[in-house]
Amino acid sequence: MCDFKVLVKNDYGYTAQCFWCNHLEVAFGTSLIRFHLNYLDQFISYLQCVKGKSIIFDNGRKNVLLDIASIDMFQMILTYDELTYLCDLVEKMEEEIKANALLELFNRKLL
Repeated sequence: MCDFKVLVKNDYGYTAQCFWCNHLEVAFGTSLIRFHLNYLDQFISYLQCVKGKSIIFDNGRKNVLLDIASIDMFQMILTYDELTYLCDLVEKMEEEIKANALLELFNRKLL
């Protein structure tokens, strides 16, 4: 049974981590994406790649398509601004995970 701790929260969503099984949750708008910590780097790389290829010509128009799952059954359609907010949220989550890992290492050395 997962016991999630919220890592980052803002007006657009939140991120959380289960410290038992290392699953992550990214809640953004009305979507919830759940994956293992091992896939965080791939997820961030994918978001940055999509962001780099997206054209900023109408920030309010939903013209960015994210294929989240490896199957073609789950896609998100976002505006460029929403994609930027999602990238920021996930990057802050990564920073929080790294900070927690460093604190855990430091605490272990003190014991």
